[in-house]
Amino acid sequence: FRIASVGGRLKPDTLLLAEAFWMMESYFVRTLGMHRVYNSAFMNMLKNEENDKYRLSIKNVLEFNPQILKRYVNFMNNPDEDTAVNQFGKDDKYFGVCILMATMPGLPMFGHGQVEGFAEKYGMEYKRAYWDETPDENLVARHEREIFPLLKKRYLFSDVQNFYLYDFYSGDGAVNENVFAYSNRFGNERALVVYNNKFEQAAGWINQSAAYLENGALIQRSLMQGLSLIQDNPDLCVVFTDIISGNQYIRSVWQMASQGLYLELGAFKYQVFVGFKEVLHTNVRPYHELREYLNGQGVPNIETAMDEWLYRKPLTVLKKLLSADTGALLLSPQQEALFQSALAELNKAFVSFSSFHKLSDKEVQTFTRSRKKLIKATKNNEAFAIPALSLLLLQVADVSDSLFSSKNVYVNTLREAWQTHKLQEETVDNWLTLVSFTLKHPKRFELKSDCSARAYMESLISIPESAALLKINRFESVTYINKERLELVLSWQTFLINWLAAGKAADRKTFINMLEQINVKAKQEGYRLKEIIA
Repeated sequence: FRIASVGGRLKPDTLLLAEAFWMMESYFVRTLGMHRVYNSAFMNMLKNEENDKYRLSIKNVLEFNPQILKRYVNFMNNPDEDTAVNQFGKDDKYFGVCILMATMPGLPMFGHGQVEGFAEKYGMEYKRAYWDETPDENLVARHEREIFPLLKKRYLFSDVQNFYLYDFYSGDGAVNENVFAYSNRFGNERALVVYNNKFEQAAGWINQSAAYLENGALIQRSLMQGLSLIQDNPDLCVVFTDIISGNQYIRSVWQMASQGLYLELGAFKYQVFVGFKEVLHTNVRPYHELREYLNGQGVPNIETAMDEWLYRKPLTVLKKLLSADTGALLLSPQQEALFQSALAELNKAFVSFSSFHKLSDKEVQTFTRSRKKLIKATKNNEAFAIPALSLLLLQVADVSDSLFSSKNVYVNTLREAWQTHKLQEETVDNWLTLVSFTLKHPKRFELKSDCSARAYMESLISIPESAALLKINRFESVTYINKERLELVLSWQTFLINWLAAGKAADRKTFINMLEQINVKAKQEGYRLKEIIA
């Protein structure tokens, strides 16, 4: 092409981008040698929900020359067409098609004002906008949550060497042409994208890929082959994450290899699965049992779900004991027998695991004395009664298994139990932060009679979790501590010292005065961390 030559000199880095006529995209790439071509079929067919036609167009390219796919420029609007918001709206259909655009091989192209939700159609002759539009902040935020993370992984989606398109088979054995399902790989990273471009429910299986041309022959791959997963070990499960919802899922390798992957999608719903990894079922980590228990349901974290499932009996008892109905009774001076009964019930549930032992009479008495001190301490500060009781009961596990507190398996249980007390969510979050930090770093809250204010603060902020504990943040190059969180931590420290009643009374008074000094100094220094420490 002469366009690639200027002044008689070759320009080998020139990108030839063609605007093709309707359905002439492949011809412009195959015959005319264009590097990229605008793919109008993507916009029009998906807008009109001609899903069977667009899937067929992809299959035709795969059978002729898969490399053509990565030369397409997919878009949802351009200066000649109505804006994306006018064609696709602002809800799930728009984002479903946008996800296809962001994860299909080739090049995604966003139209002017598309992310902001502008509705004015800009002609190529426009020098300025004529409508006074402002960005739709909710639309922009949803792009930031769902689309932008995918664009950062374009290396995973843009090529066709490991791209496979799958048919979605409904229960009756028919192919649901409205569902787009395809996988891709880059190195050890794998992704599976599914989208239902129809206002109706879809349920079915994906397993076998569409045919594609390789070394002159048409070949098909299974889903397991497409994702490059191990297929011949029945003790393996596959764990993967939906990047849209953040949920993780677990499936049997054997089932995926023999039947494929079962999925249910609502109208215009979509999922983008990443982070595929195999995990081995053992007696210690029985993933197959967890898989059957979850029954296809997604969870925020599979490993946390495993821990919670393993500890499900004691966690159920713990939740009951800390609920609004029982928690207050356990802190009543007249209910010592009830407290010892609760200890026995909780310990019995923990003893079902081999790593735990039955509490001795001496240990029961130690807990009983600690409860009496707690009741006395709460007279001066009732705000910490429930989190302190929770800390006390959690020690039933910790005396036998220090891993329990490190795993944070109790967090969801505490949250659910505390919510029965009709507390504000912020209060629950604060308590969870305090209890988790105290369990992991108990020595940070011990009485140190010779400790200076500076040494206390330096010790506290030396732990990585302290950033979350104190809500440490930076603004205009200055590091701050959150006022409310610092006051909460210092109050909690004071409460623990009074509850545990460790050391001499004079030492406790000196230490508590030092905590008050920190609070005063922090206020004077505007809660600037560097100045407080200095």
